[in-house]
Amino acid sequence: MHVDACIARKHFVVAVQLAQIYIANIAQRQQGAIGDLVLPKLLIWDRQMRGHEQQRQAERKTEGKLREGTSSPYFPTFYGWALSLWTLSHNRGRFWQWNFYHRELLQAVVKALLSNAMGPYKLFDVLAAHIYDYEAQVQAGGDSATTREHVRYVSVILDSFCSVFFQQIEAAPASHDIWNRYFPEEWKITADNYKNTPSRILCGVFVKWALDRMRPRGEEFDKDLSEVINGLFPKVDQSLFPAFLLWLFTHDIKATIKRERTFHIMRVEVSFVGDGEKEDIERLFNQAEKDGQRETVAIIVNYFNTWEVLSLYKENLSEEQHEFWEAMPQEDKKKVLKDIRLRKLAEAKATLESTEIIEMCEERQDYEYRRNDLVALVDAVTEHLEA
Repeated sequence: MHVDACIARKHFVVAVQLAQIYIANIAQRQQGAIGDLVLPKLLIWDRQMRGHEQQRQAERKTEGKLREGTSSPYFPTFYGWALSLWTLSHNRGRFWQWNFYHRELLQAVVKALLSNAMGPYKLFDVLAAHIYDYEAQVQAGGDSATTREHVRYVSVILDSFCSVFFQQIEAAPASHDIWNRYFPEEWKITADNYKNTPSRILCGVFVKWALDRMRPRGEEFDKDLSEVINGLFPKVDQSLFPAFLLWLFTHDIKATIKRERTFHIMRVEVSFVGDGEKEDIERLFNQAEKDGQRETVAIIVNYFNTWEVLSLYKENLSEEQHEFWEAMPQEDKKKVLKDIRLRKLAEAKATLESTEIIEMCEERQDYEYRRNDLVALVDAVTEHLEA
């Protein structure tokens, strides 16, 4: 029996068993068949399974209401009779592997396609088309509940995809081509893309994935982390963005300064052909550096607004502001948020220029380099917010 027939007839256990057999033999499958046939089908199967799961959830709610009715003082006998009939017609057993297709099967397919130089093209072609098609359907619906469901669905797919992709991309045969030719430009985390749903979701997935890798592990260089940062954040500044990431994950200025960077960002800022004057070349490099800094700050403000320096907490508000916050006009809320952010940045700047931090940085030159990067970061974000 084929998977399509199993899902149509609601033989979900058999449908999963067939997929498990495919995973066990995926190494013997042709790459072309995996990309052209299996990947598009598994995404369809996953959507179908998601629909059946939602139907089961609705049925369980109905069952719960009927059970509540049996203990009600009003018509308990009727509710008991209705529950018996409902149970007879909906006795389908328990099934819990609703996520199998977008987890185990999708991850096995992603891993197989990344292992071949030709596989990534089909991987991103099919995956992007599927997400864009789903997004178009959601936009046609237009209601907020459908939009939330779209974000949840795309989050699930991209989270599962990235759990393999982030681990495999550095060693993939076509890693350079993947980032420059196959990975959708609209998915990359740039200032221009911050309104794109996949880009915002991928930033959240990256933070979750990088959290463990950013924990202190000595000075061992992390090739996977460097690969993902360079590919996913193609325009950030090579000094400010590493400083920000370490601060984001460390939550403490002193600890950030002491942390060794186990990743790096490589940028070819300017290509210059001809016999240009030294001043012209310097001007181009300076402009490229400014562009990278502006891009970095825009990304931080738009994508990472949960960073503690940009976040608004209850203790940041005065008693009066907190009391009238819900009734406060939107423009007034924006002004309060801006003032709080600028105050936090000023406090961070004061800490970085404190006697304690400066004396600590006199011990090691690399500490001073990191302190200077943090000062530059604070200044750049402050300038952006004040503009």
